[in-house]
Amino acid sequence: MPSYPEAPWQTHGQAWFRPYLVDASTVTPPPGLEVLSRAGRCIGLLGYVSYEAPSPLVYQELLWMPARVRARTVSGQAVG
Repeated sequence: MPSYPEAPWQTHGQAWFRPYLVDASTVTPPPGLEVLSRAGRCIGLLGYVSYEAPSPLVYQELLWMPARVRARTVSGQAVG
């Protein structure tokens, strides 16, 4: 198992994100979360992040966030 530098990391690099309309019926969030949608659609986000030197770790990430969600606290207050 590789070791990692101590947090917090001072990262450097670039990121690109693009929003997409997603059919909300295709998104199944974990328990406790609800998809925020309108007219049966929600907004998803596709992202690419490139962490570059002098970051402590150099790597790339491809991200897919299928929907914006809302959580409810134990008291029922909406968060998100």
